[in-house]
Amino acid sequence: MEALGTYTAELNRLTELRAIIVGELLSLRDELGKMVTSIDADIERLQGTKPAKHTRKRVVKGVKEPLTRQSDFTLPILGTLIEAGGSLRVSEVIRRIGEKLGNDLTPADWQNIKSGPVRWQNRAQWQRLRLLREGYLASDSPRGVWEITEKGRKLYQDLGAKSGR
Repeated sequence: MEALGTYTAELNRLTELRAIIVGELLSLRDELGKMVTSIDADIERLQGTKPAKHTRKRVVKGVKEPLTRQSDFTLPILGTLIEAGGSLRVSEVIRRIGEKLGNDLTPADWQNIKSGPVRWQNRAQWQRLRLLREGYLASDSPRGVWEITEKGRKLYQDLGAKSGR
């Protein structure tokens, strides 16, 4: 019985340490994001250039930092599906989008929203719905699977050619 008490105390201590470490990592990520934004602004000022269209951020009411525009998820969504052969489970699409956009996402994009998910993941899901309604994604794909249509492939080619990707 004493061993169980010792184990429980150690587990509680480790849980507290994990919470502290996660908090510190989130804080460091936010600070790093601010530093990168500042460096990007300095580079743009020195070069006399404006940010590329896909890196402009949108400010949302109640959010103090800029967010990645919802439309900026279009190319990563379509590209991920094309790379996967046309369809992929939602969780895998979201994971790959995160990998593609990792450095372009702002600290505000990484905040959790009231409904639960991280803000950028929620915005990617909304963009998926928009693409679905416009016929770029299949409406008859199995639940939990995103599938690109021929119209979506054409859009990807058109947008990719314009952006140089």
